Amino acid sequence: MGDDRRPLRSDVDILRGEETEALGLVAQLGRDMPFEAVFILPGTHSKHLEVNPGGIAVFRTFMTGELFDVLARQSVLRHSTDPAAPFDRGAFLEGVEEAQRRPLPSALFRVRTRQVLQKKDAASNTSFLSGLLIGSELSTLRGSDVPVVVAAGERLRSSYAAAGEALGFGPRLRAVDSELLSVHGQQILLQRILSGK
Repeated sequence: MGDDRRPLRSDVDILRGEETEALGLVAQLGRDMPFEAVFILPGTHSKHLEVNPGGIAVFRTFMTGELFDVLARQSVLRHSTDPAAPFDRGAFLEGVEEAQRRPLPSALFRVRTRQVLQKKDAASNTSFLSGLLIGSELSTLRGSDVPVVVAAGERLRSSYAAAGEALGFGPRLRAVDSELLSVHGQQILLQRILSGK
């Protein structure tokens, strides 16, 4: 059976279900919903949705999760990382900072040289790689005062919150659980359909 869902699209990007999560997130925030915000929905393809009272104004896709998987499992960096390794917060934050100092294609090779030259273990290098990618993604939101809401499971939520703190986002970044966002969004859509609105 084919997928008949029609994506929300712009000239250069698409959403396939994240708009439903955004509806659920607005409902979950309730009175705490800012006038305008950037919603971040991390995952294989992390989505940044700029929202305001009129709806989703702009959205962008970042292949952060997929890049992490490909680099850690299929590139030369696979010899220096272990995706199953425990999280190393210090190495993660080092990666976030490194992503601000030099272009990502150059910074990525530091994962390899950390192992070869500094004898860093796989757990440290894996977290460093994650920090590079998430730090690079979040750096696009620096220099703004618009609130940022990250909706994710516990592991990604804490990683994005730690990166945001390191980048000086302060209280403008809020991290919430994403577990029921799609369910809440679907309920809202169903209510609208049934009420004819």
